[in-house]
Amino acid sequence: MHYEQHDGLAVEEGRWELRASADAPLADAGKFLIVHKRQTDGSWKYAFDMFNSSLAATKE
Repeated sequence: MHYEQHDGLAVEEGRWELRASADAPLADAGKFLIVHKRQTDGSWKYAFDMFNSSLAATKE
């Protein structure tokens, strides 16, 4: 995971994996990006987030 802070914004990016349990096969994996915004009281709140799968789409 990578995290940077600039003025009143912070950006967090990384990769994720989804499994039914710790020893289960990989169900999905991908990347994420989250932008946090500093509030006037000094706290941080999510301003924007997105994620996507790195696995190929399946045809049904």
